[in-house]
Amino acid sequence: WWCHSPKDLGSILEQMQFEGAFIFRYRYDGEPQYIHIPNSPSSVLQLSKNDISDINLYLSDPNDIITKMSVNFDVHPELRTYQFNVTSSNTNSITKYNIQSKENVRNIDLDMLVAQIGDSNPVGEDKNDNFLAYQNALFGDIFLNVEFDIVNPSKWVDSSLNPLEVGDIIDFDNSNMFPETPMGFNNASWSSLNFVILEMKRTVGKVSVKVRSV
Repeated sequence: WWCHSPKDLGSILEQMQFEGAFIFRYRYDGEPQYIHIPNSPSSVLQLSKNDISDINLYLSDPNDIITKMSVNFDVHPELRTYQFNVTSSNTNSITKYNIQSKENVRNIDLDMLVAQIGDSNPVGEDKNDNFLAYQNALFGDIFLNVEFDIVNPSKWVDSSLNPLEVGDIIDFDNSNMFPETPMGFNNASWSSLNFVILEMKRTVGKVSVKVRSV
């Protein structure tokens, strides 16, 4: 990484997170935490309709799907230009949602990452194989958002009795859930559908949570 003039440290750290595909934060107990989505997410807690209330389901905006990414990378230290480019397309989502060639395109400049960028077709790759595969796994299709309150105090902790945290993976009991189907998502089944916690708010008698499918 080349820095030719003073830059704000915060923006540099944010760029490291984006290019490295992780999020840094501090846990409730002050310990540092690095969040990323593994290739095969494993749930730390399962919830049923008896554990939650005030549930709200909604799909992500189709306009936010990224079906094509053009990535510039490997900055020349003297010329300060990008030496390589790779363009990646999710043809499955392009066909499914009838997205036109100039729509849902994202241009990305990588100033730090010079390897494991990816190739022209990220579909079917493990999300942690490379940068493009990770971005495609998270933003290459519509995902499901769920907001709800956890009202069962025994479910304010995971199966190891650790307090739930942003970044934890959870799931829902397919045989005891309301609504019974996730809006037709995941073939109308909660089974094997995992969610990452995006936001949490602890108040008296409940924990309010926002999650998204991964």
